[in-house]
Amino acid sequence: MKLCGETLLFLNAAIDTGLLVCSARLCGEQLRWRRMILAGVLGGAYAVAAVLPGGDFLRHGLVKASMAAAICLVAFGASARYFRLTAVYCAMGCLFAGLVLAFTQLTGTGLLQLPGGGFYPVSAMALLSIGALCLAIVRLMFAGSIQHTARSYETLELRLGENMVSLRALIDTGNTLKDPMTNEPVLVLDWSAATRLLPESHLQEQDFLYPAALMRRLMREYPDLRARLVPYRAVGVSQGLLLAVRCERKGKNGKIAPALAAFSPTPVSGDGAYEALTGGAA
Repeated sequence: MKLCGETLLFLNAAIDTGLLVCSARLCGEQLRWRRMILAGVLGGAYAVAAVLPGGDFLRHGLVKASMAAAICLVAFGASARYFRLTAVYCAMGCLFAGLVLAFTQLTGTGLLQLPGGGFYPVSAMALLSIGALCLAIVRLMFAGSIQHTARSYETLELRLGENMVSLRALIDTGNTLKDPMTNEPVLVLDWSAATRLLPESHLQEQDFLYPAALMRRLMREYPDLRARLVPYRAVGVSQGLLLAVRCERKGKNGKIAPALAAFSPTPVSGDGAYEALTGGAA
């Protein structure tokens, strides 16, 4: 039973870690290996505890759902993308379990009975193949909605006065917006980021539809604010203006550098996967 417990722990930890990595890849999330391995070990420990004497309550559906939520919380942390990642992780787990069951039925491997449950003895090579098939199926089905990898994103930290925000930004090579006066690359932020950089202004989405009026208002409220209007073109917009402010950006080396950030009156991401575009603003 000791060997069986150790095998069950290792097997489930490896599977959970693999599912978490695949889920992160599919959602374009940054891979945090230590957190994912820790979450995988948590899943493995839960699998062992669920088959031990007295662990019947751990196999209840509500407990399983709570454990899946806890595993994803450890792996991904609490963020705006947590629920999406959890849903993808659960879907991946169901698909993987279904493929394993189908494999054992086709090959006649059989079911190893354990206290309160069962265990399908499947080789590591078979699990690896099933995992690859699982990933291929999901990528094929959701290829249209999963367009960016984890390397397509970066963490953007901006400071305006005493307020600092941390945003998830898409590295969009098609974003060539520049200040026509200085030829400086411009960061494009979701309008909601302005509510955190200027919390006392109580900004609303409709305020950004009239950037000139908003700039005059903000400069009255913040005399030291360095604001300007930046012209832009986009699909469906032949010529428009964005409100832009001078901020400070924290670089990867920890150094602070000036940056020009413009606020879009519409969300920069349709599904909320990111809040800013960096593009040429390296």
